[in-house]
Amino acid sequence: MGIDAYVHLRVKDRSLLHQAFDEREDLPLMYPRADGSVSIFTCMRFEDESTDFGIRCWLADLFGDTFARVHDDPRGVFVTPDICEPKANTYEGIIAEIGSAGRWIDPTPPTEEEKDARARASEESVEGWTKLYEAAQHGAEAIAAALEKVSPAVRDAWHAQQAHQQQMQRMMEGLDGGRGIELPAEMMQELVAGLTRAMAKSAELGGRISALLPARIWKAYDALEHRGGFDVDDHIILGDGSAIVTTTRSGEDEEQFMADGLGALLAHAGIDRKALGPLPFFRENLVSEIEDAPDFATAKKRLGVRAKPCRLRTFDEAGEEHEADVKRWLAG
Repeated sequence: MGIDAYVHLRVKDRSLLHQAFDEREDLPLMYPRADGSVSIFTCMRFEDESTDFGIRCWLADLFGDTFARVHDDPRGVFVTPDICEPKANTYEGIIAEIGSAGRWIDPTPPTEEEKDARARASEESVEGWTKLYEAAQHGAEAIAAALEKVSPAVRDAWHAQQAHQQQMQRMMEGLDGGRGIELPAEMMQELVAGLTRAMAKSAELGGRISALLPARIWKAYDALEHRGGFDVDDHIILGDGSAIVTTTRSGEDEEQFMADGLGALLAHAGIDRKALGPLPFFRENLVSEIEDAPDFATAKKRLGVRAKPCRLRTFDEAGEEHEADVKRWLAG
């Protein structure tokens, strides 16, 4: 899965933003912020060489010559990878939090000369890769000859691709030979550091995400053959048949996401979720305080405000609700 880009706009005139998106059939994923700014998903790869040019074209297509009246920041447009999910809910807060993991781009609309140059480069790329794939059918000498005829950009990309494939092959050979996957030392250090950070963050949050399910919901879930989207690691059955479940997920602010996963499973199974109301989602460090409760009502009361009430929506329902909220914000 690739890493895609968000743009963050400090909105000066929301009516122009509304006008730009109101004329489009599909509304992109966007998150209005507390200070009136907005984060918009671009569907473009964050690391691709052509992304900055693509975003400039996208902004020009959306806003034309009105962009300077929509976005108010002389530094340019701040672009971030979608794997960075900021907790800040203001424009400057997001910039401060993500920092060097993001970058600034100049939103000036591309000139016709730039567009022509990009079009020529794209044609050269397609032509070059076609030559290389055809040459690959005839062996190493044909590939070497073809590499002499393609652009430097295509040649460099080909060599990078071959190096990556060779590394993957060595890793798989190690696995097949019983030695395990042999990762480069630098990559191993990054993986260990990432795992350590994730474990520390999980402990800080109180462990994995847990939930308290009424008896009929637990019974319906337990009968499901496929449970992807709401994977349970452990569960405790209370006296009335309700259940305390602990999931595999431990990410921050993922309680509603997990509830939507359960809602999608139940909806697919034809289980009525409408009359349920929100269910308590919480962290596993609270399980010990309710595991001896005789029933659902007692356990819920003990949790109190420490549990986060989450509705069991489907992902489609969640998306529709978010889009409706964004449209109201744009029109406001």
